[in-house]
Amino acid sequence: MVTPERDGEALTAAIVAAMRDARFPSGGPDYVATHGCATVLGDASEHAGLRAALGAGADTVASSVKPAVGHLVAAAGAVNVAVAALAVREDVVPPTLNLEDPDPRCAFDWVPGQARQIPVRRALALARGLHGQNVALALAGV
Repeated sequence: MVTPERDGEALTAAIVAAMRDARFPSGGPDYVATHGCATVLGDASEHAGLRAALGAGADTVASSVKPAVGHLVAAAGAVNVAVAALAVREDVVPPTLNLEDPDPRCAFDWVPGQARQIPVRRALALARGLHGQNVALALAGV
């Protein structure tokens, strides 16, 4: 009941719907604030869901703030929305702390070590929960 689906299909549906509702162009987001639970199955299924939604060739910058703030359970999604909104406002993406050996099967730029200044016009905030909840919120600058 707590194991995420391996293919990330429900997360893909949430991401596609969020990008469609926000009228994102085909290139998708500049940054993704991932759920990033740091489990082999959770991260692999999140990556699969993102890849299916964004396309295999997407050059995505993504990170997880959980190593910095911990897993805030029900508040984790709200924190990711704040992180994504700040990334759009400030053109800075937060790092994924303590990431030294990324899984090669999860091929994104995970922003290891320190924050990075990049143009962020569009972002996604992701949240996943027990029993199969998958949420994606699309944000865009004005």
